[in-house]
Amino acid sequence: MIPNSWMPCLRICRLAAVFSALSNIAAGLAVSGRLSPWTAANGCLCLASAGLYLAGMVWNDYFDRDIDAIERPRRPIPAGQVSALSAWRLGLGLLVTGLVASALAGWNAGQPGHALGVAIPLALAVWAYDAGGKQTLAGPWLMGACRSLNVLLGASLMTGGLIASGAEMPSGRDDVIEPLSRLAPWVVAGALGLYVAGVTLFAKDEAGQSTRRKLAIALLVVNLGLAVLAGWLVWGADPLGRGQRAVLALAMVAVVINRAGWRAWQNPGPVPVQQGVRTLLSWIIIIDAVVVFHHHPDPRWAIGVAALLWPARLLGRWLAIT
Repeated sequence: MIPNSWMPCLRICRLAAVFSALSNIAAGLAVSGRLSPWTAANGCLCLASAGLYLAGMVWNDYFDRDIDAIERPRRPIPAGQVSALSAWRLGLGLLVTGLVASALAGWNAGQPGHALGVAIPLALAVWAYDAGGKQTLAGPWLMGACRSLNVLLGASLMTGGLIASGAEMPSGRDDVIEPLSRLAPWVVAGALGLYVAGVTLFAKDEAGQSTRRKLAIALLVVNLGLAVLAGWLVWGADPLGRGQRAVLALAMVAVVINRAGWRAWQNPGPVPVQQGVRTLLSWIIIIDAVVVFHHHPDPRWAIGVAALLWPARLLGRWLAIT
């Protein structure tokens, strides 16, 4: 049971949702060949991702406090549980933690500046979305960019850097894989970015009555992201020969996701749509686990990533993720 005194801060951080950010890092590490053995640099990348993600959640409530006072009065700031100044300071502290951790990740890996070079644009994208971008047509794409950059943060310590040539095999061997494999972080990041852009569009009117047209378009974008990822798993670099099995797993994910989306489309009221959003968000963890399975020779890593869904759902009983 979570102590009542902690609840306001945990609620404003959306702590239950941070596990999908961590699974993004695992996916980025897997496609870059750096998931194992576990290192201090990998731990710093996880801390950086969590800090930036949670900062975004806090600032979301800070900038929305006037709207929330009308539409969501139970949120911590309008309910008087957390002051606006305290929220600002918390968001800033988390942002600084994320940036410092990203710098330490590069330093520990002997690649100074590589992770920080991704963390800075990620922080700017988070700020742009929260500070007003969400209210524009660019909102879903800004959020998608945040998710893409988060995956790239996980891959930022790839041997030689994200844009250089040459990389180690995921198994840790010294032989160089074909240049096509250098595209893996970018394709996976782009696919997850598309998926999250669709989820953001799906959640646009979750506090009120959504329109079926908008939900249908959102699901189309979500499935486009899944299709891009499936195409890569089949026709992209497949050094472990797991492409077909990974696509089968991804197809099962698509069934769960579209079933939740269909239910919301049939009854586009606040409760069904919010339930659909929770499913779409939480299953990002499983999508990342599929990516890890495809790129890492030890399937236990994929199982470990998928297991992040358990604490996410457990905490989700007390802490909303939307």
